Amino acid sequence: MSRTAVEVQARCRRAGMLLALAAALLGTAPALWSQEMRGTIAGRITDQSGASIPGAQVTITNQATNVVTEVVTNVEGNYVAPFLPPGVYSIRVQREGFQSMTRSEITLQTQGRLTVDFTLAPGSVTETVQVTAEPPMLQTASADFGQVLDTRMLNRLPVIGMNPLAIADMAPGVVPQTVSSITDYNSSYVRINGSSGTGNQMTIDGAAADVPRMLGVSYVMPMAQMVEELKVVTAVFDASQGRTNGGSILVATKAGTNELHGSAYYNFRDERFNANSWTNKYFGTPRGQENFWIAGGTLSGPIFRNRTFFSAGVEKQRNIRSQSWNWRVPTELERKGDFSQTLSPSGAPLQLYDPLTTVMSPSGTFVSREPFPNAVIPPSRINIVGSSVAAQFPQPNFFGNPNQLGVVNYATGVIVASPYLYFQSRIDHQLNDKHRLYGRFARNIGDVNKVDFGTLPINAYTGHFTQSRRAYHYVLEDTVTLRPTLVATFRVGFNRFNQHIFGHGDTLDPNLLNLPDVLKGQLYSGGGAGTGWPRWVINDGNVPVMGPGFRVSVNNVLSGSAGFNAFWGNHNFRWGAEYRDTRWNENNPGTTQNGQFTFDKNLTRANDNNASNNTSGSGMASLLLGLPTAGVIQRSAAAAGQSQYAALYIQDDYRVLPKLTLSLGLRWEIETPFTERYDRMFYDFSPNEDLGITVPGIGPLKGGVRFVNTGGLPRRQGTLDKNNFGPRIGIAYTADSKTVIRAAWGLVYEGLINNLTDMLAQPYIPASYTFRTNYVGSADGNRTVIPGVNLSNPFPNGFNPITGNSLGNRTQLGDSVAYINPDIRLPQIHQIQVTLQRQLPWSSVAEVAYVGVRYDGLFWGPGYNLNEVPDEYRMEDQAVPNPFLNILPPASVRGSAATITANQLKTRFPHFTSVTEYNARGPWGRYHALQTRWEKRLSHGVQVVANYTFSKNMEFTPQSVVNERFYKTVTSSDRPHLGRVFFTGELPFGRNRWKGHAWPGWLQHIAGGWSLSWAFKYATGAPLGLSGPNGRPIPLANPRTNASVHDALGTTPGGIPYLDITKIQPLLSKYDITPEPERYSWLRAPDRITHDAVFFKQFDITERFAFDLRAETINVFNSPLWGDPGTNINNTTTFGRITSGENPRTFRLTGRLTF
Repeated sequence: MSRTAVEVQARCRRAGMLLALAAALLGTAPALWSQEMRGTIAGRITDQSGASIPGAQVTITNQATNVVTEVVTNVEGNYVAPFLPPGVYSIRVQREGFQSMTRSEITLQTQGRLTVDFTLAPGSVTETVQVTAEPPMLQTASADFGQVLDTRMLNRLPVIGMNPLAIADMAPGVVPQTVSSITDYNSSYVRINGSSGTGNQMTIDGAAADVPRMLGVSYVMPMAQMVEELKVVTAVFDASQGRTNGGSILVATKAGTNELHGSAYYNFRDERFNANSWTNKYFGTPRGQENFWIAGGTLSGPIFRNRTFFSAGVEKQRNIRSQSWNWRVPTELERKGDFSQTLSPSGAPLQLYDPLTTVMSPSGTFVSREPFPNAVIPPSRINIVGSSVAAQFPQPNFFGNPNQLGVVNYATGVIVASPYLYFQSRIDHQLNDKHRLYGRFARNIGDVNKVDFGTLPINAYTGHFTQSRRAYHYVLEDTVTLRPTLVATFRVGFNRFNQHIFGHGDTLDPNLLNLPDVLKGQLYSGGGAGTGWPRWVINDGNVPVMGPGFRVSVNNVLSGSAGFNAFWGNHNFRWGAEYRDTRWNENNPGTTQNGQFTFDKNLTRANDNNASNNTSGSGMASLLLGLPTAGVIQRSAAAAGQSQYAALYIQDDYRVLPKLTLSLGLRWEIETPFTERYDRMFYDFSPNEDLGITVPGIGPLKGGVRFVNTGGLPRRQGTLDKNNFGPRIGIAYTADSKTVIRAAWGLVYEGLINNLTDMLAQPYIPASYTFRTNYVGSADGNRTVIPGVNLSNPFPNGFNPITGNSLGNRTQLGDSVAYINPDIRLPQIHQIQVTLQRQLPWSSVAEVAYVGVRYDGLFWGPGYNLNEVPDEYRMEDQAVPNPFLNILPPASVRGSAATITANQLKTRFPHFTSVTEYNARGPWGRYHALQTRWEKRLSHGVQVVANYTFSKNMEFTPQSVVNERFYKTVTSSDRPHLGRVFFTGELPFGRNRWKGHAWPGWLQHIAGGWSLSWAFKYATGAPLGLSGPNGRPIPLANPRTNASVHDALGTTPGGIPYLDITKIQPLLSKYDITPEPERYSWLRAPDRITHDAVFFKQFDITERFAFDLRAETINVFNSPLWGDPGTNINNTTTFGRITSGENPRTFRLTGRLTF
């Protein structure tokens, strides 16, 4: 090859490296999170007398990349090599006057802390002793507890949706949620050691991957083929980690090596190979159509050998399924106003009455109403808007009883798709002996429930919205060796999640409905595009709802971290700082953004007595008359929030004795209260705020809201909690060469941002910034109508203005108000653990641990109503004259009603209907568990991980701050017994196996060389609670019968119910206060047992190329996961009956070409 050609090739390779780096790092402006996923190798070098050997050269080499890390022992003979990527390493030790020693095949796992000691013998440095020993299995340098899942096991086990998090319960103490695919909302939502599951820290290659305000879920989980390791940390005792309410989920992606590797794979699932669910079979529903496939490929290798490496992957998924609907739609005659053939829900001929003929008595009671002759509305009375809306429904196509209201007369379905495309690239570069660089870029583009709107049988049907999701993840990192005993790492990153929800009702031409100009001018779908329809609700039974659903969410997280590692004497010090800037933008105007109009039979029935109106009145008739019984146009303001988080930490791992390591750490965290771009937030509710209004019989009104950035109040919504110090302490004692005892305690703090979801409903952006005007078509409860007010003129007085903060402390006076408690205190979580770890034969290790967790001051999601009626006044519910009438704003509830319930005047702030405080510290919890784990590393073709947890998870929830409502109960996630076994092994058939040494080639290809993986999972059933009239009833005895699950299935007569209703006493009065908790530890739903399996084999095509075939079955025995029995004693039909059984058996086939 000519010199010119060589130069061109070199330049192309450098250009390729730069392009790959640019792709990996493009846009690095927001978020990373310093939950460090790399590991550390440390140890002590001594001579044969036990004396320390200072100045020894320790060379640690990654066997896949030949990237070298060199350190030197200190005067105590200690060495530390931090920030090493997970992988397989060799270690070489050299010192003048001693023989060199090399040890290979040392596996370092995610967050691993290996202790590898060497004893050197006198001799020449040119003499080398090669040590061959089993890789360390005991955890001797850290008290943390968790489970690592490597790529080999991941590729062998049955994994739902090819999502690695589907088997996060390989770690003891983990209660998972349903995971169906990588785009599943609950993809990282697992409960760890009694936690709620909404605040786990999720990191990918050390960078934050969870979405703020979305309960901590992740939308950028790497494709399984690109995952090197996954670690579930169930107890956090290292000060470098924090801001979690349970544990951490750490994912390490695959890096390139000196060898070029790649793969192409295809995974598919088809309904023809699946079983039907028990629920479908019970209700006579056929197995749904499904065409699910995943196709992808990976490529990795060197750009410059021993120095620069790349890896990349792309994956596309498509989940195509059928969705069926059964509705009641208007007949051709009904669309014209002719209801002469229509039957009422009772089956009798329907009668219609003219609301314009209503006669009222002088005292305001209903007297009479004239019928429409033969139940036919005259053409002159049909409203053009109502008629246009009715015309949008399809004609009936199901003729069992097409004319009866509430009875299905139209059946249809559409094809729904949930596609996604995932891309990831990574660059690792050894710049020199002091700098090691890393960059990663990932993008996930997906749609959930995507449908061709042109195929929807009903325009603007609100039962179907498409969610368009875009997620991005960037990471950039530099690891720097500042001096032989000091190493630093600097990291920045960006995490963005963008979700756009929309439906057919957001895109349609409003002119099709002949809407009045006053309404067309307020259409908001698409962010004010002037398109879309209002929401139409017709309460005739089974009538589909039409309307918009536009919503946009954009969440950004920018963060950076700096970490340092130094060793001095027998101390390994680590310290660092973290910063995180979270911004969320939410434009959720609500389903009434274009207006909502509700129609029922009130205006067209014979009278206002509900009991005697089974045969008259129709919501569809009211629609044709253009007379809603209720309506509103309302748009919530868009939110633009921001919060910052910062932390400092220091950790000392002190090797007190060769067998004893003491870990001491301290972490300080601060999380700022929220700010909103335009200060559209309450600061608080001031109970002594003088409103300057005096009400006869009540006196001066006190208590009102205060806005941020007004009256000297800060922009931040609340005070800054600076007292979040989290000490950590742990010990690891090596009792002998095969036994380690570990104990640890730590205090961690739950983050604030993931508790924001419930707050967005009201308190974050006050209702005073909401655009809202009610439709008022009647002044007497829909007995008569206001002349001239109808669909053609729905808002004759125009629209109410948005008051914002212009009314000051009188904002929302007379209505409800909600706010966030400004005295912010982050919940505290105390974790304690004592563990015994023992290395056993067969390359296995066993662990037994006591785990205790104490949760204090948790956020109470529903909030506390400070305006609750005191118990001593509960019975004073008679109507009395309203003293606030004509004093408070006339559009408010308190200012417009003629009467008020007497006990409402006994509340603390009677001038508000409710005063709800969010973020108040209330509930606390306790978790105690015995956790065991046994792991056999891969040897002789077999690998096993098994765990068992025996636990109790309690919560104590004060549900009121006005009255005593303190209930001690088990949590909804309490599962006393959890057992899992994950097995993978070679079947004993074929050449080089137990049976089949002499098999001919054709038989070996067909039946030889197969392997089997099996996952068995058992969990105690969920705890049950009871409900009934007037509140939670009182069980006189355990209502559980001796019925099996099969005895209690379905609601048809026969069988034995799961629960005995005669052993339950309802509360006799609405004034009674239940003494019963929300759920009972001794009353549980059926247990859950699953078996999943994979058969797989590798076919060698050439020396380099191979083809893997994988047949996977989820729920091998097709055993349903039974739903909870009915627990509402009001419903005697379903009480004690089990009416659902899901998780039908599914089969998937995967083929993968590798090289």
